[in-house]
Amino acid sequence: MAVGDDGRDQLRIWRDLATAPHALLSSNHTLPLVREINVGHMTLGVFPRVSQSLDWVYSETPQNSVGDVLDMVLQALEGLSFIHSLGIAHRDAFKSNFLVQFYPESLTAGVVPAHKPRVYLIDFEQAVRFPADCTSSERVCTGPPYSGSIKQRYNRNCIPEMLSGEPYDPFKLDVWQLGNSLADFDSTLEPVESVLDCMASMDPACRLTADEALSRLRAYVESVPPKSLLFPPVVHKRH
Repeated sequence: MAVGDDGRDQLRIWRDLATAPHALLSSNHTLPLVREINVGHMTLGVFPRVSQSLDWVYSETPQNSVGDVLDMVLQALEGLSFIHSLGIAHRDAFKSNFLVQFYPESLTAGVVPAHKPRVYLIDFEQAVRFPADCTSSERVCTGPPYSGSIKQRYNRNCIPEMLSGEPYDPFKLDVWQLGNSLADFDSTLEPVESVLDCMASMDPACRLTADEALSRLRAYVESVPPKSLLFPPVVHKRH
């Protein structure tokens, strides 16, 4: 979690989110921190084992329905909305950093599951926190999360605003990262695709906040019978 002085600010963010009282809130999807272990100048974390990832939730093997996937996306957005409400931006909110308790695989059973898996947000190594009295115009970042010589090793997809050298909104970046990593998922439902497209918009002014995306997507899911979402998604090949 931290080595020497590197990562100490991020460790404090992670610790605050992953332990009580924040860890007790249902809207907080940060993976709980069981304990910290200090080994020399390194700090290691002990976390519950979560075996699945949002990264593979609609791949060829799991038989997850559109309803299964949307429930997980809603939880991911709820997790982002929660940390954003505390002035924390993750800055690496791609779907690979969301873990899932298990895959419900509703398409195999042919029924809507009575119990849904919980989604957890991990890896706060690039997170940033702004003070509560910081204005929205001051809650900005410049450049990719890594700077200096390490910048050359930043291998995530970069959006133009990160490379412009101008200040950008890191909260909108989180939304783009999640939306962009879901670009190969197609629910075939226009209201859902509209939200996902707005999340992945290259124009930050047109991009939804996490709370807006959560509200719009939740409103649609709650407006339709759960069984109407019991069909497979279309998965596009990423270029």
